[in-house]
Amino acid sequence: MGAEAVEDRMTIGVVLSILEDEFPTMDVTISKIRFLEAEGLVEPARTPTGYRKFSPADVDRLRYTLTMQRDHFLPLRVIREHLDKIDRGFVPALVTESEPSVPEAGTASDSVRAPRVRLDDRDRVVSMSAESLAQESGLTPAEISNLRRMGAISVDDKTDEYGMSSLEIARSVARLQRYGIEAKHLSRVFTAADRQTELVAGLIRPQIARRPASDEQSQEALDQADEMARELLQLQSIAMSVALQNEFEI
Repeated sequence: MGAEAVEDRMTIGVVLSILEDEFPTMDVTISKIRFLEAEGLVEPARTPTGYRKFSPADVDRLRYTLTMQRDHFLPLRVIREHLDKIDRGFVPALVTESEPSVPEAGTASDSVRAPRVRLDDRDRVVSMSAESLAQESGLTPAEISNLRRMGAISVDDKTDEYGMSSLEIARSVARLQRYGIEAKHLSRVFTAADRQTELVAGLIRPQIARRPASDEQSQEALDQADEMARELLQLQSIAMSVALQNEFEI
């Protein structure tokens, strides 16, 4: 970021004025802000002459820190861990809560998300360890390891951590366990998904390969892939409905 952009940020005096107004019952001082910086809660930019310059994101981090101290009496070590989670996509804690959480995925049984090629707004960048994934999904660490061995979930090659897609799969598996369906019973489901993906990819990939990625026709081909995936999901749903009706003679 250029020096001019840094100069446009807030001085520590402006930040102090904001926080004093928002936290009138706390002893917010310039020394406290500098202390929170030294503890790694915030990292303001510096001008060439060494003056601190705070961005709106820096103020949000300070605001979160002071809120957790005031409302939950959390130590800075724990707040620092919270901020690290927030940086990795977790939702900040509400006033009545004491820890950030992973956003709920829109995968309720009455609103199953259609397959899609490109990411949408629900695909937040969330990064978590195997232990966090187990905790957030309700599965055990052993079950998480089993899903990874099956190829149902995978880690990011750069961070060696799991993302939102893995969390959605793990949560779905946990919900199915309520009915006695275990991960080992789901290999056919993942195999069927792989085969349907191969069907769509086999028809779309040649169209993409013949054109630049930014070509309008390539974008149309990706739209077709989304439509094909939705139709396949709809067909699968209808086929299962008919099969279940026949099975139970409804």
